[in-house]
Amino acid sequence: MTFGYQPLLSTHKSSFYYGNQVGCHEISLEIVSGQFLAVVGESGSGKSTLLKMLAGEIEPSSGQITFQSDSYGKVDLTQLPEVRRRQLRRKEIGLVTQRPSDGLRMHISVGGNVAERVLVNGVRHYGQARELARHWLQKLELDLERMDELPTRFSIGMQQRVQIAKVLASSPRLLLLDEPTSGLDVSVQARLLDVLQQIVREQNLAVILVTHDLAVARMMSDSMVVMQNGRVVESGLTDQVLDDPQHAYTQLLTSSILPA
Repeated sequence: MTFGYQPLLSTHKSSFYYGNQVGCHEISLEIVSGQFLAVVGESGSGKSTLLKMLAGEIEPSSGQITFQSDSYGKVDLTQLPEVRRRQLRRKEIGLVTQRPSDGLRMHISVGGNVAERVLVNGVRHYGQARELARHWLQKLELDLERMDELPTRFSIGMQQRVQIAKVLASSPRLLLLDEPTSGLDVSVQARLLDVLQQIVREQNLAVILVTHDLAVARMMSDSMVVMQNGRVVESGLTDQVLDDPQHAYTQLLTSSILPA
């Protein structure tokens, strides 16, 4: 995989508060094309809040989030109008949610979900959109004979594949994954991660994965951020952080003392 040189996305002391409660506090990080960054920590550590900030779904209480956009050049997401943030979320920044039903339109067919994303991003011919939908569903190893069925007729694991296909169909530069394999059987999880890892390498995507599963983080990522109580307490290369943790909280995580 080829890493870029200039940050695709960077944050500078970005914070978000739920009233008086800390969601994230002064988070500074950056990611380049081709990099796979895992964000780990127990429930309530601020991982999902951070991902929502990066996706532009919530506005930081303070700080800066910079993104190198194909459409708008280098932009500060915190200053970008909501209409442009929505456009970035549809095309350049892809978010895969923990619950597939949050990312899919459950009353539209599997193929329609993916084709709809393609049509929104500039493809005007329905036949071409359908062929692109077939392409991405096949990449995620879904049965094309079932592409006209509703997502409700699929297992959660298959729904997650559909959501990933829908997000990837818009050719995003940055892929945000919020616990994408949570609740899946181990065998289903392993195969989905294998397929996803192959696609990420082929597309040279920048990826930020939120997970409480250190085994998944080790398998998928090359770098890691550890969060506790909304703050980054340790960061570095994945193997380095997991094999030689420096912070007491990371040591507890790697010792499996803390709950998921």
